[in-house]
Amino acid sequence: MKCPVCASSKNAVVETFGEFKIRDCSDCALQFADPLRYDTANYEQAYARQDSSKPDFYVPAMRWLAESSPDLREFPWFLFSAQWAALRWLGNNVPVGEPLLDLGCGSGWFLAALKAHGYRAMGAEIGIKPVEILQQRGFTVACGSIESIPSDWPRPAAVTMFEVLEHLPDPLGMLRSIREHFPSAKLVISVPSPTRWTKRGAHRDPADFPPNHLTRWNVASLRHALELAGYTNAAVEPSRPTNREFSAVGIQGWLLDRKRADMADRMADAIVPTRLRSLHSEIRARKKKAILGAALVPLFLAKGWSGISLLATAG
Repeated sequence: MKCPVCASSKNAVVETFGEFKIRDCSDCALQFADPLRYDTANYEQAYARQDSSKPDFYVPAMRWLAESSPDLREFPWFLFSAQWAALRWLGNNVPVGEPLLDLGCGSGWFLAALKAHGYRAMGAEIGIKPVEILQQRGFTVACGSIESIPSDWPRPAAVTMFEVLEHLPDPLGMLRSIREHFPSAKLVISVPSPTRWTKRGAHRDPADFPPNHLTRWNVASLRHALELAGYTNAAVEPSRPTNREFSAVGIQGWLLDRKRADMADRMADAIVPTRLRSLHSEIRARKKKAILGAALVPLFLAKGWSGISLLATAG
């Protein structure tokens, strides 16, 4: 099977997961699933799950979005460190007032952050439910991917895309599509970091396996993909762990003894709350966990653990 980024056939199977094989490309260092299969129905099903009493409940985003203020002013507690770094980069490289497009905008927290920083925020999201809610709130959001962007929208000065590329069967095709649609736009994207603190530098999260994550990126592979897509001045680096990022995930599973628990069980709480709080209860809990996170961040840095994401900028 050829690598979905560099098209090299020089890859070997390094891991298996159910029906999937995980291949490692020796030319560009990307790890990818075989087969590369993507199903948008999975995301519709995830967004639709609203009953927290069911064991398969794992997307609290819609309830929290429904409970949020009209302008999503709660956004500071729902951004991860790469998004804060992206806001700083945009502030230094894109004038306030310019239109910015967030692809895969999800629940719209970053759109709210862009508006709060003085930008004209636009978004696109494949999930029907969040699009409906965001449109009702007055946000400019289209349902679908980049091809769904209305022709009468202003051309964005920058395009952002957070934690999307790893879900796609053709990541290089997506990057090339952004470049072709918006050739003059700056680009800011993130993917999960291979050294993120949630893994303690040694374990895969359950979310890292297909069919959820079809690709696993590092600095070299992401930079190579951007260059192949036509971006000549891309910079890629791990985000810095922060106490607010720490507060956004469960810590019970993260603290469990790794030698005595199955990986999927022990990491589940590090990704998904075991019980669904109300939005305001969740924010109160995050404020408390941020205090613990502030004490742990220096430890993470000393061990060489990054924030949750790699951040790439170009333009």
